[in-house]
Parts: sequence; structure tokens; C-alpha cells
Amino acid sequence: PWLHTFSLVAPVCGLLGFFILSMRLSYFVQTNAAAKRKVQQGEQAFPPNEDGTAEDKISTDGMPWKLADRMDWVVIILGTPLIF
Repeated sequence: PWLHTFSLVAPVCGLLGFFILSMRLSYFVQTNAAAKRKVQQGEQAFPPNEDGTAEDKISTDGMPWKLADRMDWVVIILGTPLIF
């Protein structure tokens, strides 16, 4: 009986995980776009690290939809399980 219940709950957990990961990736992409807008306006996108150095360099290439190199890898690695 427990195995049957577990097998019925598994797809629900999969859908829940899909939606949580989708929302998280959406947040990452929106944060990246907001940081690009700040840099284009001449502001600092993120507060400096503890040692005073900048966190990341964000390019002002005029393409707000383009992700930063590091963020691109994050989206690829976290987004790949979504297709399965």
C-alpha cells in the first residue's frame, strides 16, 4: 500500500519541483536584466564584496536580453532538468 501511495504522489512532487525551479530561473533572469539596466544608467549593479572588489562585471552591450556569462551557465545547468 505505501508503494502505491508513493507512486501516486511522485508526479505531484515532480510538478511542484518544476514550478519552483521555473520561478527560481525566472528570478535569476530578471535580476540579470535589472543589473544590466543599472550598469547602463551608470550605477553599481551589486554591492561590493567584503574585500571591496566588484562582484561581477556586467557588460553594457545594448542587449538587455543577453545573460552574463556566469548566469548563462547557471540557467543551462538548472534549466536542463526542466525538459525531462
